[in-house]
Amino acid sequence: MNGTSDTTFAPLKNLSRAEYVAILFRLSGGEENMEFSFTDVPDGVWYEKYVGWAEAAGVITGYGNAETFGGNELITREQLMLMTARYMKYEWVSFEDSATAVQFNDAAKISSWAADGVEVTRKAGLITGDAQSNFNPQNNATRAEIATIVVRYAEKLPEARDPMHMKHQYINELVETDEGKY
Repeated sequence: MNGTSDTTFAPLKNLSRAEYVAILFRLSGGEENMEFSFTDVPDGVWYEKYVGWAEAAGVITGYGNAETFGGNELITREQLMLMTARYMKYEWVSFEDSATAVQFNDAAKISSWAADGVEVTRKAGLITGDAQSNFNPQNNATRAEIATIVVRYAEKLPEARDPMHMKHQYINELVETDEGKY
């Protein structure tokens, strides 16, 4: 995660949906992809290559009718957790940390479309509530919160990687040729 300049991080600044997709792209080491189905991503916009990767990876699916991405919109905490859970699935990562998993007092406020993603990341110990054990799902996520989640994810990663993931990648490399996959 980069700073907002060479000397500042701006921990309380909110992040956009496009900025979080760029963070996940860099974390993954993925390949840029300029193909996507969203009608609101202008040609040549800085995050275009990340949106194609994220859609192909299943990290994002778009809003409502799935035609829009909303790249410049601020990312909410529940959107953040859904994208993070989908990213974990993409990376074949699964972990539960019952020692740090908390129950949220405001769990009923989590949107139904985000509930599974919030639950995955909650059980993984990537998110905690505020001082009152609230998740605040519709609040915008700050750079500090996102940095904390990325660090927690990275710390847990070595123990969480699915060993079949490596086998799956190797098999794909073996069977991919110029003529297609076999």
